[in-house]
Amino acid sequence: MTIQSIYRAIPTNTEITGFIFTDLDSYLGEYDHRRALFGTEEYELQIIDGDQIDLELFANLKINPVNLSEWFSEIQILTFDEKVGLWFLVGCCGYELEPALDAIQDGLTILHGTKKELAGLSRCLPSAQVADPFFQEFRFAGETWVGSPLVY
Repeated sequence: MTIQSIYRAIPTNTEITGFIFTDLDSYLGEYDHRRALFGTEEYELQIIDGDQIDLELFANLKINPVNLSEWFSEIQILTFDEKVGLWFLVGCCGYELEPALDAIQDGLTILHGTKKELAGLSRCLPSAQVADPFFQEFRFAGETWVGSPLVY
């Protein structure tokens, strides 16, 4: 079940109150309104409610006003597995957002479980690859995953 995410924009000027938004249009509308009232203002963005995967991904990707449109247009349409892959590439492998988005579209090996668990399933992760440094275990959204930054 997908939960509608709720976001908060917190102004850097503490004399101005922040606002809640649910999509890019509501953010832009409120931002423009406040800019007209108070002048140009910078905001820190937070996700305050949503699916666990989106909560962790939003924070890990350091979503801000500059890349917020990518969050809504490119990242929110990804499948669950693609979001796991994106988190792995950015959080574990040091990719920047754009190259990581390109890489997950090209193909990426992400498996659910530990290396040890997957080693018994030779079709998923042959025993010889368990020790392969390119296969890394990581935790994301409360689960253990194994990924390889090599794209195919």
